[in-house]
Amino acid sequence: MANTKAKNKTSPTTKPEASDRAPSNSSDGSVDENFRVVGRVKDAHGLKGELWVVLFAGQADWLQSMKDEGLFRLSKKESLAGLEISDLKSFSLKGARAHKNGVILQSTEIKDRTAAEGFKGFFLTIPESFLIAEDGESYFLSEIEGFGVLEDKREIGAIVGFSHNGAQDLLQVSLVKGTRSGVKAKDIIEIPFVEEFVVEVDDEGKVIHVELPEGLIEVQLGLDKKEEPDDESSDGDKDGDTDDDAADDSENDSEDDSEDGSEDDEDESDDETEKDSESGARRLH
Repeated sequence: MANTKAKNKTSPTTKPEASDRAPSNSSDGSVDENFRVVGRVKDAHGLKGELWVVLFAGQADWLQSMKDEGLFRLSKKESLAGLEISDLKSFSLKGARAHKNGVILQSTEIKDRTAAEGFKGFFLTIPESFLIAEDGESYFLSEIEGFGVLEDKREIGAIVGFSHNGAQDLLQVSLVKGTRSGVKAKDIIEIPFVEEFVVEVDDEGKVIHVELPEGLIEVQLGLDKKEEPDDESSDGDKDGDTDDDAADDSENDSEDDSEDGSEDDEDESDDETEKDSESGARRLH
């Protein structure tokens, strides 16, 4: 799941000053309440014990906060539910830099490549406090997870996750049944987290207001496609009807020929008439 700041710095996606929003509450709860998994160690990097961490969001707006704290934490499990702080492995942070779709981390406790390879598959965790924007800064997406989504003051769904298309952050929205014709409950669509689509973020009401272009929902869910008539089936029916008609015409013609033959040959012998009758029967079948 992506945990990143929205790139758009305009008013709908920028946190208002503290006096304009509800105060946040901190908690000393469990690890899963105070930390978030943001990436996974893909491999060792180089020979000096560096770790290459691929980030789920593809970027690290919180990297400076990690540098300021001077350490990083790894978990064997992606799910942090039920874990204690002692379950996380903490390392002093010697260096950190962006690399491809992730970051390179270095610690004095990890001496060489062999030691670094031992942490392959571990998950990088950061404090939730790294994901809280300051006044006037862009929102972190994790701050609006669970918010309702309103269109023309009508709730159409809720934010259940995030993704990124390389150019912009996307809100994954679970829709309410009937939002559009054919929409089922919990159908998922993606809405770009930019001013053109998200016109307001209401911290206090925990909702966002959106203006969606016509057809966005239908196209993503495939509701814009209308079923075309089965031409082959129709042609087949037509051909079948034609064959049936031909058979009926043949039967009628045969019956007419039989009747005409009886009238024209009524003076012939009974044996000849019987042969004509048998011949007519074979044509009918």
